Amino acid sequence: MDEESKTSENRLNHLKRLNNNSQFAKALGFRITDLSYGYAKSELDLDERHLNWLGTVHGGAIWSLADHTVGALGSVIEKGAVNIQTSFSFISMAIPGQRIISEASLIKETSKTVVAQVEVKTEDHKIIGVGIVTGMKL
Repeated sequence: MDEESKTSENRLNHLKRLNNNSQFAKALGFRITDLSYGYAKSELDLDERHLNWLGTVHGGAIWSLADHTVGALGSVIEKGAVNIQTSFSFISMAIPGQRIISEASLIKETSKTVVAQVEVKTEDHKIIGVGIVTGMKL
């Protein structure tokens, strides 16, 4: 893929819309706010639908935002990429009512795989979780 097609503004805007309009993203409230080749950023405003039975933010909501962000990053790579291995560590708790931000960056790309790092944090940059994701190119 040449550099121009990797970063075509029309293509990136189209992929951003596709990611934001998925039923899963809409159901949980995810928003891709920035997308380029090798980088993706998304946001989530935490509310009652993201809470577990203890009344705290469910780890699945946090990981799902991270995974969605990495998925958006993967959508920009050639025909796309899907997650085949993940390591994610929760560092601190998120608080209901907060906006959390997930950023994913491409670390390595081969002919068949990609490796990305992802970080979820609060608006004031408190780290909620970090991870490494390996994806297979489609």
